[in-house]
Amino acid sequence: MRYGAFGGPVMRSGVHRVAVLLVALVACRDEPGSPGPRLAQPAQPPADRASDAGAPTPPSDVEARALSATGVELTWTRSSDDTGVSGYEIEENGFVVARAPDRTVAVEGLSPGAEHCFTVFALDSAGNRSGPGGPTCVSTPDTSPPAAPPGLVARLVGTSEVVLGWRSSEDDVAVVRYEVLRGGRLVAAGEGLSASDTRLSPGASHCYEVVAVDAGGNRSAPSAQACLVAPDVAPPSVPAASAQPASDRAVAVSWGAAIDDAGVAGYDLFRGDRLVARTGALSASEAGLEPGRRYCYAVVATDRAGNRSAPSAPACATTPDLTPPSPPARVMARPWGEHEIAVGWEEATDDVGVERYELLRDAKVIALSAEKSAADGGLAPWTDHCYQVRALDAAGNRSKPAGPACARTQDLSPPATPPDLEAKPVGDRAVSVQWKVPADNVGVAGYEVVRDGEVVARAERPTATERDLLPARRYCYAVRALDPAGNRSETSEPVCAVTPDLVPPTVPGRLVVAANAPTRLALAWEPSRDDVGVVAYEILSGDEVVATSTRPWTTVDGLSPEAEHCLGVRAYDAAGNRSPSAGPSCDRTPDAAAPAGPVNLRAEPVSKGVLRLRWDPSPQDGMLYAVYRDEDRRVGMTRSSSYTIAGLGAGERRCYRVAAVNPAGRESPRTIPACGAAPGAVSAR
Repeated sequence: MRYGAFGGPVMRSGVHRVAVLLVALVACRDEPGSPGPRLAQPAQPPADRASDAGAPTPPSDVEARALSATGVELTWTRSSDDTGVSGYEIEENGFVVARAPDRTVAVEGLSPGAEHCFTVFALDSAGNRSGPGGPTCVSTPDTSPPAAPPGLVARLVGTSEVVLGWRSSEDDVAVVRYEVLRGGRLVAAGEGLSASDTRLSPGASHCYEVVAVDAGGNRSAPSAQACLVAPDVAPPSVPAASAQPASDRAVAVSWGAAIDDAGVAGYDLFRGDRLVARTGALSASEAGLEPGRRYCYAVVATDRAGNRSAPSAPACATTPDLTPPSPPARVMARPWGEHEIAVGWEEATDDVGVERYELLRDAKVIALSAEKSAADGGLAPWTDHCYQVRALDAAGNRSKPAGPACARTQDLSPPATPPDLEAKPVGDRAVSVQWKVPADNVGVAGYEVVRDGEVVARAERPTATERDLLPARRYCYAVRALDPAGNRSETSEPVCAVTPDLVPPTVPGRLVVAANAPTRLALAWEPSRDDVGVVAYEILSGDEVVATSTRPWTTVDGLSPEAEHCLGVRAYDAAGNRSPSAGPSCDRTPDAAAPAGPVNLRAEPVSKGVLRLRWDPSPQDGMLYAVYRDEDRRVGMTRSSSYTIAGLGAGERRCYRVAAVNPAGRESPRTIPACGAAPGAVSAR
């Protein structure tokens, strides 16, 4: 730096030097006798300088204002002095850069874009210098932009980075940074002569410019452009696809737009390895498909460089099946134990395929089956149930119901044994049996009443009566219960009852009384009949029972000889019922000398034309026996107690009597007649 005539520095700028000279000329203009400005000479003190020792007061309120890039204006408040202020000196960095007569001055020739700090001193005419006023600082603006950076070069590094380089710009002050622009947008800034950009768009052209910026913020014109195209090596993003049936024979596929650094050119729609469509839209469809089938698709995005995305996740849809299956055929139901019924059917048909079957009871679905059978469980024993079956395909189409098929659950549990049996006679020919109702899981349907191992009665209620029995008989009964399924309980323990005998025997028939010995009569009669059976007969003499017999004949002894005796007979049964009396019938006993005759004469057929007579002999020894036919005709004699009669006609009936003949020739009373008929053929022996 050079110094001027006033002791201040002389600036490099010519303007700055001119301004200082002008200020000096103005300051010296009022001096008397001055020949003109003396730039390098200091001011001369007045003649009374020695007598003025007081310096002016320091200037105050010093202010600086930039006038231009190289000039500033300073102002301050006037100083005071006892003799008067003669002027002011302005210093910058210790050097006087200007003088002024009053409180304002313009300083030119300064460096633009720099800070300048000034101090003001007041001078009096004696040359006394005040203290400093200030300092005060101001920055001069920089208004001149730098030159455009030259030599911009752009170079691609790899596939995603651009490196830029240029030469330095010129500026009157200094360039503080460079800004790199791409398409008018700032992508890098710095003080150096190079930069890089990694935010490239693949497949696109990128043009760069550089602008220089100085400290004053002045921006240069853009440099010449440097352009290049970034390669596109990245495939598009994977589209997200979805599919849905468009009809029963078509599927529509749609997807979201793929993302690509250079832009998506189009999409390929695949089903498996088959290209279905190539489109620039975000949807496509395939027709001519089969109903009820599942179809899966994938979408591949392609960019302008030919890069292809990975296939999308499968997008699947099933074409609807609108045709229901045929009804199942031949629905059959059968019981499976007490609580379950099994139902079977023949397979239904469908254009796609039957997926399952619905089993219905009372129009409600009770079971699903993928087979041709199903079971309905939890049922009550011995109950009727009817079923229908309908087929379903995968689309949910239902056939018409097939059936019904009905079955009844089994009842495998017999009833409990009927308890508390009682039996009692009802009259003399019936017995009533009663019992309590036993338990059963379904219910008792009836009862069987058993006597002697055979069912003699069936009943629906817990009582039964057997009729047409015999009086005076003991009947024992057991009961077993039956349920509706025919299950029989265990047979109960038997209970017994005896029918009373209330009917007496019939009157004995054809009573014959015949003398047999002096003190004995023989009686014979036709047997009585009884509903139970005759136990015996009572022989009556008047009302007195004089003998009993279990056979339809007997003798009564102890009678008086040669006297007439009248006898009757009646039958009685086991219950003590007695028939009316038959008779009386009378005969006279012989005298005491008459022999005793035989008794119990019987006529027995032997063979063709032959009868054999038998009798019980007389109790007296040495007797002969005379055989009579037809009351008085004697047909033979014998010592035996039998006699054979031959020569009878076949079926010829004859009656015979026999009398005992003692050695004296006295004949006993004859027996009661016995009749018989000879057989018509020889009996087999």
